[in-house]
Order: sequence, then C-alpha cells, then structure tokens
Amino acid sequence: MLKHGLEAYDIPFVGLKPGKHVFSYEVGSTFFDQFENSLISDGDIFIHLTFDKEKENFFVLEFYVDGVVETECDRCMDPLAVQINSQNRLIVKFAGDETAADLEDPDVLILEPNEVKVNIAKAIFDFIHLAMPLKKTCAMNALGSKECNPAVLQQLKEHKNSRSHEEIDPRWEALRKLK
Repeated sequence: MLKHGLEAYDIPFVGLKPGKHVFSYEVGSTFFDQFENSLISDGDIFIHLTFDKEKENFFVLEFYVDGVVETECDRCMDPLAVQINSQNRLIVKFAGDETAADLEDPDVLILEPNEVKVNIAKAIFDFIHLAMPLKKTCAMNALGSKECNPAVLQQLKEHKNSRSHEEIDPRWEALRKLK
C-alpha cells in the first residue's frame, strides 16, 4: 500500500506505445518523509527515467540519479551534504512470465497480470540510498570543506582511552596465548 503523495510516481503503462519514453522527477524532503527509517533527511535529487516498453509484458527502466542528499556524518553525527550519482536498471515483468531466477533478482519487479500502472517510488528510494557511500564523513561534504565536530571527536577519544585501561578478562588472555 502506497502512502499518500507517492501517486506522482505511478506510470500508467497501458496507454504507452511500444518504444522508449522519458520521465523526469525531482526528489526532496517531502519524498523522504514518506518512508520510515530513511537515512536521508532532505535532498535535491534529479531522476531521469527511460521507460522502454519493448513488449506488452516486459519493460526495462533505466534510472539516472544525480544530486545532493542531506544525511549525518557517521563519525560526529553533524548534518552533512553528500553528492550522489548513479545509473540503475529495473526490469518489470508480469506474474506468470517470470522465471525462478527473476523471483530472487532484486532488479526484477513482478507485477500482477491485471496491473495497469507501475509505481517507481520505492525503486527511486532504494537507488538513492544505494548511491550513497558506505562511510560518510564531514571530509566529503559536497557544500565545501567541513571538519567533524571537535567536541564529539574529543568524547570519542576519551571513551576509547577509558576502555583501553579496563581490566582484561583472563579467559581472553588465555585465548591470545593460543595464537
């Protein structure tokens, strides 16, 4: 079930003629508010979609994602703007036409035979998140140079030092001797 506001990402493919069709989308905070547990709070992202209707029961969607997302630094939790850019493909098939491999492939979307439209909001959300780097730090801020919050870095350093002085369990010491 789609949340209110994601209907703008419906593509009614029944009326489309065979061939390539181009769609453009701009994604911002209202888009990310529709999804729970999003790592992104805001952004200015442009989606260029090429919808290739090769046959009546088989579609290929090419997504070109480009923009800046607002998230948090993994080290100090300060707000951070990260540049993203990716190209992704999604294949749309109908139930009954899929193979066993299609059911396991995350890049294949299976629709019911009576569907007349496909909603691409979840795919866009996933592709944006997949385009983000695994490790996000203030050093990669897209809006200019930025350093991590020094107060947070000092707290992390103090926490690390306090843990290094803790007494080590003798069982772990015995295991280290086995090396």
